[in-house]
Amino acid sequence: MIRDNEERKPSLCYIVFLTILSLTLIAGLVAYIVLGIVYLIEDYKLSNECKGCNLWAYVLVSVILSCMNIGIKNDSDEPLDNSLIKILIGGILNLSMSIWGGIELWNNSDSCDVFNSNLWKFGLSSFILQLFICFISLLVPIILLHYFATYENTLNSTNLRDNQDKNGIKNDLNLQINTNV
Repeated sequence: MIRDNEERKPSLCYIVFLTILSLTLIAGLVAYIVLGIVYLIEDYKLSNECKGCNLWAYVLVSVILSCMNIGIKNDSDEPLDNSLIKILIGGILNLSMSIWGGIELWNNSDSCDVFNSNLWKFGLSSFILQLFICFISLLVPIILLHYFATYENTLNSTNLRDNQDKNGIKNDLNLQINTNV
């Protein structure tokens, strides 16, 4: 039995799971960067031939900024507000990148035949990843804040009713009378 003053130690299964998840994410990021560089080199002639399309520049910026998404962390001495601000800034940055990518993929790519190139396919995968990260970075914190605010209000009103029942006090205005001296 674990008492309140004892620390809970993570199980071996939990540590192995987090290690495998971390290694998988790092391997995916390395593969993303390497393939991006390879496709940028292979399809460099597209950027020279097609002046109306900035798909090459979009993919280059996406590869460079992909490392920024893993830089969001919470230091022990850093307040939670700073972490939330970093996550929201990352979400806004990914939103703007995905808007640029959507314009390059579907509007500006019509001037050249880039739809069958690896650069276009990589740009599409970058666009999808940026939309997913944007969703996670912008909507999930809002949903969690709403959930915690609702849960806290429900918990407070339940505690208030319990205190009223214990003391035999009927309080229709939901005012709490604190009698601690």
